[in-house]
Formats: sequence, structure tokens, C-alpha cells
Amino acid sequence: MQNLATETARLEAVRRVARFIHHTRFEDLPDEVVGHARRCFLDLLSCSFAGIPSRTGQIARNFAASLCGTPECCLFGDDRRVPLPLAVLANATVCEALDCDDGYNLVKGHPGAFLLPVVLAFAEREGLTGREILTSLVVGYEVAIRSGLLGSRLYAFYHGSGSWGGVGTAAIAARLMRLDEEATAHALGAAEYHGTIAPIMRCVSYPGMAKDGIGWGAFAGVSAALLAGAGFTAPPANLALEAAEAEINSLGRRFLILDLYFKPYCCCRWAHAPVRAALKVARKHLLPPDSIERIVVESFAEACALSRNVPDSSEEAQYSVAYPVAAALLYGDVGPEQVLEDRYRDPRAAALCRRTEFVHRPDYQAEFPGRRLAEVKITAGGRTYFSGTVAAHGDPSDPLSSAEIEDKFRRYVRPYLRTTEADDILAWVSRLETLSGQDMQRIIATLAAARRKTKTL
Repeated sequence: MQNLATETARLEAVRRVARFIHHTRFEDLPDEVVGHARRCFLDLLSCSFAGIPSRTGQIARNFAASLCGTPECCLFGDDRRVPLPLAVLANATVCEALDCDDGYNLVKGHPGAFLLPVVLAFAEREGLTGREILTSLVVGYEVAIRSGLLGSRLYAFYHGSGSWGGVGTAAIAARLMRLDEEATAHALGAAEYHGTIAPIMRCVSYPGMAKDGIGWGAFAGVSAALLAGAGFTAPPANLALEAAEAEINSLGRRFLILDLYFKPYCCCRWAHAPVRAALKVARKHLLPPDSIERIVVESFAEACALSRNVPDSSEEAQYSVAYPVAAALLYGDVGPEQVLEDRYRDPRAAALCRRTEFVHRPDYQAEFPGRRLAEVKITAGGRTYFSGTVAAHGDPSDPLSSAEIEDKFRRYVRPYLRTTEADDILAWVSRLETLSGQDMQRIIATLAAARRKTKTL
């Protein structure tokens, strides 16, 4: 760990971060950034709807509701209301439940699932407009990703998103609470200090609901801002370290939100290139799943470390390569229908998992984490077919189109919303910066009511 800069330099660093948090205006944001923030908002809504029926989300909602307190904010897919920090905890857990939320390659993590729940919680409580929501989202992404970049250089081993994403949550909360610069600095410091350690490769080996630690990291972030507003103090966040100079200097000049990837599949990002490669082979050569004798996945070490077992839980289905590849070959997709509880028990998928082998490719390792690459070889009818090198779809160099993001939303909300309701939300999001606080309440109410609508459709 590097030493803190001199006291004067440290104070100036945190002041600059605080000024960015509090003084960034919607008018300061380039059109490209605003458009990307709208895409983030829509994609995170998709993920939130998708995660509502998950067992993980149900447990988190029941936990939040069991603690009682002031009924300030709704729970996604639930008619119960809970205090704001508990809503953020439960709703962030729902947003990441199916591992379909956005990410940033170089931090090997997911900023967005921290941020949507906190802006919607404050929007519900304070009546925020769409313009303020977009601006706050951008601020949260820029601060969170920079904290994650610093952490990836300073930590001795790979920590999951919970170790840094809460700093972005705290930034949004501090902005919306209008904390002064000193309190904002303490909020950021407490958010990082109380963030989850999240030894992510352990969860890769033993998949469970803890995953990236996003729910607790978001809870720590918003709680840090509330505590700082009451006078709670904390050591400086990593943004005060000497190593942060480049990240701080680029605030408001370079928008890292533009470098996010969006996910077309509900599984670990490390499995996306193998899934895409397998679909490429199967579709090109018209291979029926029951004709497949052997599947060889060649990729980087982290992808090969994902679970190879036949999944026995939704998390094992997501933190796998063998199962997503099998599901893609069987169904042409790896979406909520393939990874929710009891949807992954198809014996045909289990058979394909058992026929899958893994090979570590040093050349693909050299590209990681900037790119996720794979080659898949499928043997069927005595012949072997090759995908060639395939990269994960959704990166900035190969982005999901607006049509693909809209299609993802429509597919993920179909169990909850009528077509006209989905149309309404898409229309609202397309002009999010013009929405009033009342309009935002309608979006939040739709998300909260999703579980009830499922029962009546």
C-alpha cells in the first residue's frame, strides 16, 4: 500500500473529487455520455426485473423487511417498504442476482448494480427528476470505476466489486444529501473502509449468493454517507493516495462510463466468449445438440476456473462455462429462463456439461482482462468443427446495439409487464432527462409491483 500524499495534497485531492461529485451539472455532460447513461439505466432496469424471482432476491427482501424501521423506499418486486439503506441492500442484490449487469473490463467487476438502486431510492424519497438521476448515475460510475482501478493496482489479490463499488454509491448519496466537502470525503473513506473484502476467486470455485459482494458494498456506501452527514469520520479513501493522481485529473474530462460492457447473457462475463463461440459453430454447421459428442473450450485461466459441475443452484449455473455453453447449444440463449432456480436441471444440459473439456490458452491469458477470448471445438458425427478466436460481445469495440439492449429489456420484463407497459417504460427512458419526479415515481412503482403483476397476467 502506498503512503498517503502530504496532508495538503491529500486534502486537495479529496476536495477535487468532492467538487466533481457536487458541482457536475447535466449541462456539463457530453451528449454521448448522456446517451450512454440512458442505456445503463435501461439495462439495469432489465437486470432488476430479471432478478426479482430469484431465491437470492427473495432472501434479501425478506431480510430487509424483517429489520423494520421507517418505511421510506420500495423493494423491487415487493409491496413492502423499508428504510432507504435496506432498500439499497436488497435492490442491489436483486439487480445483480442473475449476473447480467454491466461491467468494466479492467476492474473485472460491475459498477452499475451499486448505482441504480441508490438513485431510485433517493428518487422515491426526494422526488428526483430524470435529469438529476442521469447526472448522479454518471457521477457514481466515474467515481466507482476509478476507485476500482486503483484497487486493482494496490490490492495484493483480486477483490470483487464490493470492495470499491460502494465508493460510487457513497458519491451519489453524498451528492443527493448535499454533504459538504469534508463530510463527502469521510463518506467516501468510510464506504471503502467498510467495503467487502470479496475474495472473488473463492466464489468462482464455490459459487454462492455472496457473489461480488455488491449488495453489502452498496449498503456500506449509502450508510457511509448517512453516517458522515451525522459527523462520522473515516480515513481517506484510496482516491486520496498518490497513485490516484491520473484518475483524479481525468474526472470530468474522460468519461469512463463510455468504456463499460453490456451483457447479452445471464452468466459470468468470462463465459461469454465461449458461449458466443459455441453458438457460432452450431449455427454455421447446423449441429443438433443430440449429435454433439465432445466440446473443447480453450480460454484464459479464470474462465477455465469457473465451475465445471452440473449446476445444483442458480449461482452454479451462472458461475460456470460448461453449463452456459450447454444451455446456449440447447436453447440458443442463456437468459433468465436458463439460470433461474430449477430451470437448469435439463438432463440434456447435464449430458453436454459432462462432454465439455477445458484448455488454458496462454495467448488468450495475455489479453485478459482487457479482452475475454475463447475458441470452441465441437465434435459431432465424427467430425470436429472450430470457431476460431472469438471475443465476448458487448465490449466498447463490439457494443450491444440499442436494438439489442431494448430486446434484452423486453425479454426480461415479459413475465411481469404487458407489451404496452414495456412500451411506456422504453418511451420514458428514451427521454429520461425530460422526466419529472412524478414520472420517475411511475417507473419505480412499476418495478415494485412486478411480482404482483406476475400473478395476475
